[in-house]
Amino acid sequence: MYQDGDKAREQPMPEKAWFKQVMQDSEDAYLFISKDSMIEDVAGAIQNVLKVPRKELVGAALSDRDILRADFLKSFIAESVKAPCSSDKKNDAYLDRRNQLRWKYYEARDGNVVAKVSRMNTHLEAEEAIVDQLADALPMMITYVDRNWCFLFNNKAYEEFIGLTREELYRKPVSSVMTEESFKKIVPRFERALSGERVNYEDRLTLADGRSLHFNVSYIPYFIGDEVGGFYAVINDVSEYSAMINLLKGIHNAVNRTDIDTQEIISNLLRDALDYLGQDIAIVSQVVGDQYTIMWSESKEAAIEPGTVFSLGDTYCRLTLNHDDVFHTIDAGNDIRFSGHPCYETFGLETYIGAPVRINGIVWGTVNFSSASHRVKPFSDIEVELVRLIVGAVEKVVTQFEYLSQVKKERDEMAALARKDQLTGLPNRAYLNEYVDMLVKSPDVQYHGICLAVIDIDHFKVINDTYGHDVGDKVIIWLSELVTEVLRAREGDFAARVGGEEFVVMINNSSLEVARSVMERVRSKVESTPIPIEGVSPLFVTISSGVTQWQPTDTYPHVFKRADEALYEAKHGGRNQVCIKT
Repeated sequence: MYQDGDKAREQPMPEKAWFKQVMQDSEDAYLFISKDSMIEDVAGAIQNVLKVPRKELVGAALSDRDILRADFLKSFIAESVKAPCSSDKKNDAYLDRRNQLRWKYYEARDGNVVAKVSRMNTHLEAEEAIVDQLADALPMMITYVDRNWCFLFNNKAYEEFIGLTREELYRKPVSSVMTEESFKKIVPRFERALSGERVNYEDRLTLADGRSLHFNVSYIPYFIGDEVGGFYAVINDVSEYSAMINLLKGIHNAVNRTDIDTQEIISNLLRDALDYLGQDIAIVSQVVGDQYTIMWSESKEAAIEPGTVFSLGDTYCRLTLNHDDVFHTIDAGNDIRFSGHPCYETFGLETYIGAPVRINGIVWGTVNFSSASHRVKPFSDIEVELVRLIVGAVEKVVTQFEYLSQVKKERDEMAALARKDQLTGLPNRAYLNEYVDMLVKSPDVQYHGICLAVIDIDHFKVINDTYGHDVGDKVIIWLSELVTEVLRAREGDFAARVGGEEFVVMINNSSLEVARSVMERVRSKVESTPIPIEGVSPLFVTISSGVTQWQPTDTYPHVFKRADEALYEAKHGGRNQVCIKT
């Protein structure tokens, strides 16, 4: 005998009754969505999974936001209907962590879609909650991006960094948090991650709020079965680290580079430091007594011109030198050490960090960085130490700069001495040759008269024999001063001593007659002026001179030879006269 229940099991069920029974016993929900985004039929555990009555779903449009509580479902299915999977990908799967649902959809015929929805079990929910808590506790930023390149999950660190809550970021396109240019840079990396590849990279990206930062990023694909449902992005803001590396490179360059000048070395160093410290103004100053002189400066706006001088007491650097170490503030207006300081009253600098510069153990000046804005965070120990490193680099560069400046000064002085006559201080033959070389290369020679005169002291040997060489030297010095005094009235004219008692005079921008007139004034004054020599009765001398004019086709030897021939004529014509030769 069979019990009633046994008899029931013995009788076959209608063909579709067993399928209906399976659907009722299923723990999953199924939705049949038409290509025009209407829910045509539902099956399975609709009430248990979606928490929405079956009758409210059938016939509803996906655009009706009151029908389903899961926003993810509406957007997910709507996008699926608009853009079904390609023929080589028959289904895809997604996790909706917000509603603890797992979705999988299948293409049906004629562009329709079947969605299978499963509720995560309690164990999985607990696991997910633990993972979320762990993610929130981590210092690095973590986000989960779906196949549509939208955010599905973001940890606390990411929320705080971007400035939006998890709810505000949910289903928001990744492209919305950065500039178009930066998004284009990461698109190929997204595609690689969604193809199943783990991607690691470092890059500088600009966010939508204008911040340009350096990031270290890892994309970790998330597989659902054999398919990639999306990927986790693990992000570290390494901007400060990157800036510090660049600054250290700049410091290294400042100490070791020899292929660029001091100005460029200091400028590069100050610019890197400004970026790292987040300040607006950088200054290297020299302090002499109470005088504060800006030697080099960089600014994100209008830089203060090098050479600008302030009273040391009107600058924060006075406080730095008193402190004798790195000195800083991020709120000068409320810092008792800066209270009532003239620099604050004049420039309103709220943030400042500076340190003394010493050359050979003696205070030379300061390096300082400042801004009119408050700094959010106090200067860290690392930043203070980096300022010390910058000061060390500046000290080395300045030491090298001063050494080279001294060497150049000494070299220039030696060069000047080599071009001067040691007895009279007039230019010598070497300088005259340089000057003439410059003249022959200048087109001005062809358009402006340049005359050359040769002077010789008459009977100079008699003076030496009578009074001695000491008196002879004094005569030469006296004559050089007198000639210079006469020529001073004409700009560009000068005399050079080229031999014992012989001088050459260059007379610019003049005709031959004007040059002759100039030399006549020299001759006349020499003849009429006694030479004041102690212990010697009034001594008078005379000079002879030959003058010629430079021609465009002339070389210096030709010009000098003509002037010398004119001098010869003056000597043989009775001396104490000026002769010209064309």
